[in-house]
Amino acid sequence: MRVVLLRVGTDSGCRPVNANGPIFPDGRFEYVPLPDIRSLHEKRTYGNTFGRMERPLADYFPERRKSIAGVAIHFDPEFDTFTYGTPTRMQRSLASLEAGDYLLFYGGLRQVTDDGGPIPRTPHALYLFGYFRVDHAVRAREYHRDELLPTFGANFHVRHPDIFVHDHEELVLVKGGPESRLLERAVPISDRRPNRRGRATFVLSEPMAEIFGPLSGGGFIERCSPRWISGTFVDSAVSFVSALM
Repeated sequence: MRVVLLRVGTDSGCRPVNANGPIFPDGRFEYVPLPDIRSLHEKRTYGNTFGRMERPLADYFPERRKSIAGVAIHFDPEFDTFTYGTPTRMQRSLASLEAGDYLLFYGGLRQVTDDGGPIPRTPHALYLFGYFRVDHAVRAREYHRDELLPTFGANFHVRHPDIFVHDHEELVLVKGGPESRLLERAVPISDRRPNRRGRATFVLSEPMAEIFGPLSGGGFIERCSPRWISGTFVDSAVSFVSALM
């Protein structure tokens, strides 16, 4: 059994949203996926898609509400049928995931008030907010789209034929099993320390480092490269994640 951490969701570098999703004082949060800048057929937008708090996702970005309300959303990962797809080379190692492995999702969230309003000058942090207990992973190039639709039809890269054709050769798809979940409350996992250039960069906090151990990639978790858990910490990582609600 293996465990890997992966950063997903919108953040301050994702145009045109340029902001992190919200987390409320009690730990509840909204998962806000990336903007979609490729498909001409995606109908779900930040303005017409409601989060778990029954508000349009655009409402959490008041300074950009008008400009992003009509922007389509790249739902990936999606937590209805538990699929994740990626055509990026830096994530191709996810194709090696097998049944029983864990794919843990984290992302940047910024604190908001109880009514969803922003708190000025509040820095964002990284939070664990969902995971897949992996059923299987495949390389799309080994299949025709029709073969993948029954299992991965809800995934952004498969549901849109134009995107599938473009990504087909490099696309890796991961299917989560029934034990997969989007958490009710996000768990803070980050701290900051200077990198080689002296810039403050996200790393695992000390409590999380005791659970997940030293990560691949020098311990930094700022980017979206997979961070694999050392074998000696797999059991503690799985025990921790399995207890989350």
